[in-house]
Parts: sequence; C-alpha cells; structure tokens
Amino acid sequence: MATLDSPQSVAQELAAERFRLAIDLAIDGRSPYPNGAAFLAADQPELGAWMADYAREHRPVVLVYPDGDERVLLALPPASGWRASLEDTFKGLGRLIKRAGAR
Repeated sequence: MATLDSPQSVAQELAAERFRLAIDLAIDGRSPYPNGAAFLAADQPELGAWMADYAREHRPVVLVYPDGDERVLLALPPASGWRASLEDTFKGLGRLIKRAGAR
C-alpha cells in the first residue's frame, strides 16, 4: 500500500482512477466491471501476493498497466464434484512426476 512518503506509480494512479470511475458507474447502474472487483497496478511489488489473496477469495481483479491497458481476471468458483476429483488427480500426478524427476 502506498504511503505519503512513497510516490505512486503511473499504474497505481490509473488503478485508483479506474476504481473511482467504477464506483461512479456502479451508482448509475452502468459499471463494466464485475461486482467486488479489486483494482491492482500491474507494476506494484506485492502483486503476486495480492493476486493470490484475491484468488483464494474468488474475487475478480482488474489489472491496470502503466500504458492504461487493463485486464479483467475472473476467479473460478471452488472446484466440486467431478472437477474437484479431476484436479486432485492431476495434482497427485504432478507430485509423482516431481518426485521421479528429483531422483
């Protein structure tokens, strides 16, 4: 999080601007962004940690780049049923492959 002592990057300023715009558009019922989206600057040092936190919360993220480009990243719902079984199978296979490669 930026403080008064640390200047914001261009991407951080743009992300804050997009967030304010999203609020205004949501009040009018016209927001193009998913409900509950987090707005993050693509160049902030803690980006990976923030993205991981929001992914665990299944929250969408609006990733804003210094050139003004943006990407909306949607979180997948938690796995259940056959999808969870399939993901568990592939995770298990991945662990076996890693162990075999380490020998």
